[in-house]
Amino acid sequence: MKSHPMHVIDIAAAVRHGHDRNLTCRPMPSLLAALMLCLFLFLPGCSILETGSMDASEQGDQASVTLPEGWTVYMPESEFSCVFCYDGMILAGGLNGLYLMRDGETGFSEILHGKKPFRSAKSLYLDDSGRLWVGHEKGVTCIPGFRAAVSVGLPPPIQGADLTSCSDVRLEMVNGLMSDGRGVLYAGTFKGALRIPLKDVPGWLDSGDTRAFGWLTEKDGLTSPMVNTMLTDSRGFRWFGAYIAKGGGVAVFLDDAVQTFNHENGLADDYVTTIAEAPDGSVWVGSGVYMTGGATRFGLRSGRFVPEQKLTIEDGLAGDKVRFIYIDEAGNRWFCSEYDGIAVFDPEGERVRLLTEADGLPDNEVKRMAENGRDDLWLACRRGVLRLNRAAVSAVLSGPG
Repeated sequence: MKSHPMHVIDIAAAVRHGHDRNLTCRPMPSLLAALMLCLFLFLPGCSILETGSMDASEQGDQASVTLPEGWTVYMPESEFSCVFCYDGMILAGGLNGLYLMRDGETGFSEILHGKKPFRSAKSLYLDDSGRLWVGHEKGVTCIPGFRAAVSVGLPPPIQGADLTSCSDVRLEMVNGLMSDGRGVLYAGTFKGALRIPLKDVPGWLDSGDTRAFGWLTEKDGLTSPMVNTMLTDSRGFRWFGAYIAKGGGVAVFLDDAVQTFNHENGLADDYVTTIAEAPDGSVWVGSGVYMTGGATRFGLRSGRFVPEQKLTIEDGLAGDKVRFIYIDEAGNRWFCSEYDGIAVFDPEGERVRLLTEADGLPDNEVKRMAENGRDDLWLACRRGVLRLNRAAVSAVLSGPG
């Protein structure tokens, strides 16, 4: 494997005069700007494995594997928990940090928070104002002007703002970020879901005042203060899943009521890991812990959700525990397991493929998936980030089950 020095982007080092209220890059001498742009665009990034062989030294216990055509693995030495695609930009975060790659680049570059990496970056969200939100082990960081700065090819000259507590409650690990589509961002934590009205963010950035923010807790209808995964569906209903034994399950906030589900009334398991909506409006909830779990499909009937289908390993899932569910634009369902790879089902519900390390996955645990505008799929794995181009995706979907 060919390895190159890491290219680092320091989001705070360029300018240390606070955030730019106009969300624009400050001018700099043209020669310096050109040099920075060239360095940012053309320096090699992290380790890359193109289509070809992958030996056991790169993949731990995995034997030598030849990657199929159109598969590329980035940074197989690192763990990744999230991946996000937007307008030619790929962001991937995990235990060791947060990384960026743009169209035309061949590798990822690290984004630093001050002079330190974003440790345990687990969730990402880019709001309509171009602010990047990063959920990590110490709370949430907001980076104003991120989209504008990246679009011109320069590191954002903006200091990220940290949100580590609200109402005297420390956020600590943030498990997920979700927009409700109505101007509120939610951060899922072990102490509830923090509500962040985006209209009040400029005031917080100016003064640090968090009084406009608040907590959604068990008193409001959550099954547990532990919020592991969230979804706002196409109707605007909000889903909150808890990954815990006592109080585990999912709470669905409708317009006029809150519904809750656990293993006693429809869920495959109380440890909820992932929630995804299908093109037909049904909602899949994945769950499990160790050697138990599965996926449950919910449909809306007479204004209330009811469980309609349950999938387990006996029905074709790769493993008992469902780690993540991704439903692509064509309606194919990718059920990622904790230990056993990915089971891919077509829109009609037939399993068309089982993918494991033997097929080229850098690891059998796939934690997140995302799709960019060119129909490429990006997978955040326990070891590395995997890209499947359009032809590779088509080959997977037409391959043997």
